Amino acid sequence: MLLPDNQYITAGHIISERLGYNLDHYGFSGKTPSQIFRTSMRYAFEDNESFMCIGIGSIYRDDFHTEDVLDFNKYKYKFYQEEHCSDSANFSNTDKGFILKFVHGEYIETNIFYRLIALHDFLMYNNVNFIIHNLGSNFYNNKQFLFASGIYEQIEKRPRIVNFYENSLHDLMLDNKIKGWDYDRYGNMAHPDEEGHAMYADFLWDYVDEYR
Repeated sequence: MLLPDNQYITAGHIISERLGYNLDHYGFSGKTPSQIFRTSMRYAFEDNESFMCIGIGSIYRDDFHTEDVLDFNKYKYKFYQEEHCSDSANFSNTDKGFILKFVHGEYIETNIFYRLIALHDFLMYNNVNFIIHNLGSNFYNNKQFLFASGIYEQIEKRPRIVNFYENSLHDLMLDNKIKGWDYDRYGNMAHPDEEGHAMYADFLWDYVDEYR
């Protein structure tokens, strides 16, 4: 099914309908974790009566300052004009041999976790109803990686951070033999079609129902 503005039904649409809420959808394509963290905090600044489902997608991209005037109209979903000086760079589009000299998968994941803990505790302090979920693949839990020491225990203490070590969106799609609509291009990291979104909405619903 297509919405009137040619957008597909997503897990967010399904969950908001079950909650009886209007959907404010800020998940435009290519959004970086940094942009997601800021969007989540900006939304909390507004003191909305809401339930926030904060999804973290690809961690192999980040944003940078730009003086360019950005065309926000290219985004299908909502955005903040305050983000005008931020643009994104996708590591996956960069020569892997070059970029791997500067990044390390578990290092990036651990840094994401530290920021998730800070976001989680900020939202709890401000009495926001929310979950934070993983739209990518399962993160590592490598006890030999000293930089990540103690982080697993901290995440486990925060059950609103839902599915980063297991049951990520793409691992659930793989388990359920659901191929994304662009599987020919991205393989197991393909974007979910409506079947994938419906499956993922059902998975998230227990957490939404518990913490709303």
